[in-house]
Amino acid sequence: MSEIHINAELKQIKVISDEHSALGGWFTSAMAAFALRDTEISVSHATSKHYTLSHGSLTLQADVLLALQDLGITEKVLIEQANATPFLANQYIGWSNKGQSSLAGLAKSGVPLNGVGFVHYLTRLRNEKRDGQWNLEAFSLNTMCAANNTFTRPSADPRSILSSLEYGLRVNAKSLCSLLKQVAVTHGKVLELDSSNPESNDKASLSMVTLDCRLCASDDSSDSLPIDTIKIIEHTPKEASLSNVLECLDNGYIERQYLQNKCYSRRFSSESFDGSDVPIESESSNSSRQFSMAKLASDTWQPDGSTIYLFETGVHQLLDDGGLGYRTQQLASLWPLLSGARLSETAVKYFCRMSAQRYKYWRDMAVLPMYLCNKDNTEFWQLATSQLVNEDLSYLVNFYVDTGVLPQFEHYPADSGLLENTLLAFERYPQNADPLSYIWDISELVSRLDKLRQLIKQTAVQLPQI
Repeated sequence: MSEIHINAELKQIKVISDEHSALGGWFTSAMAAFALRDTEISVSHATSKHYTLSHGSLTLQADVLLALQDLGITEKVLIEQANATPFLANQYIGWSNKGQSSLAGLAKSGVPLNGVGFVHYLTRLRNEKRDGQWNLEAFSLNTMCAANNTFTRPSADPRSILSSLEYGLRVNAKSLCSLLKQVAVTHGKVLELDSSNPESNDKASLSMVTLDCRLCASDDSSDSLPIDTIKIIEHTPKEASLSNVLECLDNGYIERQYLQNKCYSRRFSSESFDGSDVPIESESSNSSRQFSMAKLASDTWQPDGSTIYLFETGVHQLLDDGGLGYRTQQLASLWPLLSGARLSETAVKYFCRMSAQRYKYWRDMAVLPMYLCNKDNTEFWQLATSQLVNEDLSYLVNFYVDTGVLPQFEHYPADSGLLENTLLAFERYPQNADPLSYIWDISELVSRLDKLRQLIKQTAVQLPQI
């Protein structure tokens, strides 16, 4: 790869997005404007004036909330201007068998005992007692609060059981996009262009770097998610919920997010909609489409000239937060590279490598429920089975079931609470426990875990109702 010369006279960052990637484009523009606010570098954003959003609402977790806070979009602003409500867990209905419901909380479940991970004690207890009442949900403050519709912010005191609570915020997608646009204009000398205007797509000069956020197009079916119809509806729910609900269907699944007095639903299916059970339609398009996924190869984000490709992918469309968690991590390693004289080959390779690793994690989290589902008798699930082949993900699941330990791939973060909780929600409990979990006899272990379970339940019940 030849070196990309960006001299010290860098004057402009130009962001390009299209009608399907405006949210990612404005997020990138806002982050760029803020990161470069004390420089002479200006930021422009070329996008469609008639963009569509694939989400009526977004679920933002800690990394995105912290990034937004740096931009001045605090939780208070999100509550007042984007209808933000708390989010604690995902509820899976009917994924293993009809009628079954399980919760996967954001935070790590249980507490380590004598340096041994909690799941090993629970595994030993389940294996020896053969009693289904010993399940992970009862040992997670997140899931217990979600089940009782109670909430409080976590405590900073590690001795408090409240320190085990983690939460995200669900926000109105359109309102968040407006807030990001406001930040970009405020901090970045932002020039708003129209991506349909040829002038907005002129070739970059040595004094300009282009960040291309448009949807990744691919003719290779292996790079497409097995989803060809998405429809967003909104209606008034019977009651509020602190969980996102993912209900498995014979030919797809439905995701529901609750935002104040609205429930936003997205249906993923390979069938056309018949119009039933649709109280109110949102602004989103109902036309069928497939989402391309960026390849897992390390050269996906290779620059070309002075253009750096930050593709929007199927993962962005599928993830609750529209891929903003991935984009946050990606941009964090990009800004230091745009600091001056030259974007070297070494720096480019580092950025591409980090982007690829982070993408693998977000992709795996996005497709994990479909990967774990045991359906394969309809078009949707046959497509899912054929297209979700992933050696890293397969190895991770099998290794965890064998040992109770999450293998430390480079692209998985150290804190993988939601990942482990999702595996256990799908009954992927380990077959064997750490030998150190046998430090107590079974009666002592039952007593200790029962006290912990009671403490978590009592705490959840006593917290304020939402």
